[in-house]
Parts: sequence; C-alpha cells; structure tokens
Amino acid sequence: MRSALESLHARAGAIRSRALVRRWEMRQLGRAAGVWFRLGRLLAFSRSAWALSESDAETLVASGCSPHPVGLELEPPRKLFVVTEDQLASLASAREVPLTASTEILGCRALALVPFEALEMVE
Repeated sequence: MRSALESLHARAGAIRSRALVRRWEMRQLGRAAGVWFRLGRLLAFSRSAWALSESDAETLVASGCSPHPVGLELEPPRKLFVVTEDQLASLASAREVPLTASTEILGCRALALVPFEALEMVE
C-alpha cells in the first residue's frame, strides 16, 4: 500500500506534467500569431476546396496567381490559391476535398479555394 507521502508526490508530478503541457500549448499558440484564425476565416469564405498537383500550382503561379499569405505561414508552407471556377476548370489534376479543417485538407501542399460569389476574400 502506498503511503500518503508517495501519493502526494505522484499528484504533484501529475500537476507539474499538466502545467508543462499547458505552457507548451500556449507558447505554440502565441508563436502561430493568429495563422489558425486566418486559415479558418479563409476556409469559411470558400465555397469549395480542390487539391492540386505541384505542376498545376506552378501553372497558377505562371498565370499570375499568387499563393495566399496564410498558407505560406504554415509549417511546412502550403500554396493556397483563391481561384475562380474558370481558372479551376483549366487545372487537370484538381480533386475536390471536403471543406473542413481536417487532416485531408491540411495535408495538401497545394490547394485551390473557390470563394462564394457574393463575398470578397479577406487577407
């Protein structure tokens, strides 16, 4: 049977462990500088999301489309393009992905976002 002192030491260790994790989480949140909020807002203003190949991403860059700044702030950086339906139709590898903050959408290195017609995309 454990003594009261051993039990107290175990509880103190668990509290220290939770405090370390919480401190790490807060530090990561502070270093993100609002990127997750801006990414969520960008996804909220999008009607659909499409995974692209690297060649299609380079095609968009060559046509004058620049990646959205929020994607470049992620680690590793992602190329998020805000495109029209006409631009999307010209991309051969475009594959629709669910528009949620999921591992599928966050795993895409290049992504095309089609905004709602009545909304202007935010920076």
